[in-house]
Amino acid sequence: MMKRFYVAVLITAIVLAGCQAAPTPTPTPTETTVPTSVPTSAPTATPTPPPTFTPTPQPTATPETPTATPTPVPNDVWVDAVDGLNLRAEASATAKLVAILKFGQHLVMIGSTVGPDSGGINWQNVRTDEGLTGWVSAQFLAKTNPASATPTPTTAPAATPTISVTTGGSDAYVIAPEGLKLRAQSNTTSTVIAVLLFGQHVVALGSPTKPEAGGLTWQNVRADNGQTGWVSAEFLSTTKPVATTPTATPLITVTPAATPTVTAMVTTTHDAWVIAANGLNLRAQSNVISSVIAVLPFGQHVSAIGTPSAPDTSGLVWQSVRTDDGKTGWVVAEFLSTTRPATPTPTISPTMTPTRTAAP
Repeated sequence: MMKRFYVAVLITAIVLAGCQAAPTPTPTPTETTVPTSVPTSAPTATPTPPPTFTPTPQPTATPETPTATPTPVPNDVWVDAVDGLNLRAEASATAKLVAILKFGQHLVMIGSTVGPDSGGINWQNVRTDEGLTGWVSAQFLAKTNPASATPTPTTAPAATPTISVTTGGSDAYVIAPEGLKLRAQSNTTSTVIAVLLFGQHVVALGSPTKPEAGGLTWQNVRADNGQTGWVSAEFLSTTKPVATTPTATPLITVTPAATPTVTAMVTTTHDAWVIAANGLNLRAQSNVISSVIAVLPFGQHVSAIGTPSAPDTSGLVWQSVRTDDGKTGWVVAEFLSTTRPATPTPTISPTMTPTRTAAP
C-alpha cells in the first residue's frame, strides 16, 4: 500500500517539475469559426392531393329510333286504253315518251293525281313492274284489270232518239261521212285512239270545251266498247243521221294513228265534190286560223287545183280549189271526193256545231 503511495508522489513531482521548466506558450488566438448558416428548411408543405375527379358517368345513349316517314301505300291500277297508253317523262302531253303501255298492263300508282292542266288532262305518276316510272293520263287507268272481262257493247237504239241523259253523259252520233277521229287529248296533234264510223253511237261526257285558237270545239266522249277520248264537237249530233253513208271515193285514206295517205292527182286541175255533211270551210290560206271565204255545202262541185299539201303541224292536209262561181281558196282535203256523193245531205239536227263566221 505504501509502495503505491510513493509511486504516486513520485509521478506528481515529475509532473510538477516538467511544468516549471517549460516556457509558457503564447496563446494562439483561436479563429472563431463563423458557424455556417444552416438554412432553415422551409417547412415542406404537405401537398394536398388534388381532389380525385370522379367523372360523371355519361348517360347511356339510347339510340334514337328514326321516325319513319310514312310511305304512301301503293295502289294497283291497270291500263284501260285499248290501243295502249303513253308513259311520259313529265306530266305534259309534249313531254318525252318513255314507253307505250299495253291494254291491261299492271301499274303501281305513286302519289296523287295532278291537274287538270291547260288541256284538261289529269296526270298520274306510275311505276311499271319492270321499274319504269313516268306520267300517264289518269282517265285511262282502272282499279281492276279491264283485260279480265270483255266489255259488253251497248246496242245503239234503232229509233231516232231525242237527247236523253244516260249514266255519265248524253247520247250523241257521229255525222262525219268519212269517220271521226277519237283522240287521247283535245288537240289535233294528240294520238288517235280510233276512228268512229258515220252514225256510230257515243256518250257525250260533260260539256264541249270553249273554241281553241284554231276554232275547234272538243267534246269528251265514250264509245260503246268503253273507249274514251276527244272528238271535234262539230261532227256530233243528238239525233242519229240517215243510215246510208254517201258513196264516195275519198281523197284521203283514214288510217288510225297514222298520217293520212294522200292520193297523188295526175292533172293540174280536176273535178271534186264536198263530202262534209255540215259543209266545208273555204279558207284564204291553208290553216285553220285563216279567214273563211265561204262555207261550201255538202255535194258542191269544185275544181281541185294542183296536188294536196303535206300535213301541217296539226296533221291536216290542204287542197287548193276553185268554186264554179270563181272563188278560190283552201279546204281540208279529207272532205273532198273525186266522185259525186250518191245521196243528198243527211237530215240531221246538230246541236254542237259552232257558229261559223267570216272572220277567224
